[in-house]
Amino acid sequence: MKYNIISADSHVNEPPGTWIDRVPARFKDQAPRVVATPDGGEGWKFPDEKGVASFGLASATLARGMVRGPDQYIANGLKFDEIAKGSWDPKQHIEDMKKDGCDASVLYIGVAASVYNIKDRDLRLACFRAFNDWLGEFCSYDPARLIGPPLLPVEEESIDDAIEELHRNVRQWNIRTAQIPIFPWKRYYDRFYDPLWAAAQEMDLPLAFHRGLNRPFSFGNPSQGGPFMANQVMRDFSYCMPFADLIFGGVFDRFTNLKVVSGEGRTGWLVHFVQRADESIRRHGPWARIKLNRLPSECVKRNLYSTFIEDRVGILMREYIGVDTQMWSSDYPHSDSTWPNSLQSLDEQFAGVPAEDRYKMVCGNAVRLYKLN
Repeated sequence: MKYNIISADSHVNEPPGTWIDRVPARFKDQAPRVVATPDGGEGWKFPDEKGVASFGLASATLARGMVRGPDQYIANGLKFDEIAKGSWDPKQHIEDMKKDGCDASVLYIGVAASVYNIKDRDLRLACFRAFNDWLGEFCSYDPARLIGPPLLPVEEESIDDAIEELHRNVRQWNIRTAQIPIFPWKRYYDRFYDPLWAAAQEMDLPLAFHRGLNRPFSFGNPSQGGPFMANQVMRDFSYCMPFADLIFGGVFDRFTNLKVVSGEGRTGWLVHFVQRADESIRRHGPWARIKLNRLPSECVKRNLYSTFIEDRVGILMREYIGVDTQMWSSDYPHSDSTWPNSLQSLDEQFAGVPAEDRYKMVCGNAVRLYKLN
């Protein structure tokens, strides 16, 4: 298949039967489920969570059968049958991609990151498997166009649980990537994760972070549109923490070919990150006895792949952060999405950029990373 445009970060919205239909019988009464909300809509209720994740901005650009711009977004009060069908039906997802001029999509979670917060271990692991099987079924409709990273249970007492689930998904669904939480309780510089890094490197399979498990940071004053508005801005910078843990923890010294992806993190902030990180190594590395085989900027250009929706600064500064590791995304059907006007957005963002660089960032890098040819 010939690819011209790939969204390296789009989204699903899990349908009501995702967990109830797939967990063992003994867990069905406890499994995540869709419930009615006081505003007349519906949302997801997860065990051990007080609130309900209502439908709304997760399908902002297409709701109640209507393509919507920002002034028409519906934040709350939607029922499941009012959200974008393409976010849970693979046939319709492909039709929506075609409408946007997109040839393939990497599909991240809707609400599934809340599985990490389930307290009962057996239920938690059953829910990981249930979501991963639903996503695998979704992508099996057209594996050349639909790429879904399963969630790995990296917060168990043994990292073997994550590795076993990784191998299971490789065998059963022939996955091309997998997802881990951006803020795990045990930081990513810890050698606890080394067997997982080794397994991913051996398979040449990239591991991805994506916002969704919103810990431990929250920003903003509720009376001034925050913490939502503050998080809209600050969440991109939150990728600094796992990136810094991996780089300064020497992970890329031990696993030189490990590839990590930041989903929906944008790229402009990386310009400051690589400049500050390299400067810190030069000034403070000697006296602090920090020894890395490569500068942080070299790790960013080789090991860290980043996605962006609209990021003119990152595009213009691409040589500093790596033109071979940036990937465009439409974010369909979320509130930051350029769908269904992505082609116009791309033309505006890439004005004056050589065709070769544009192709890498809107398609070629994703083709290479996910082995689509």
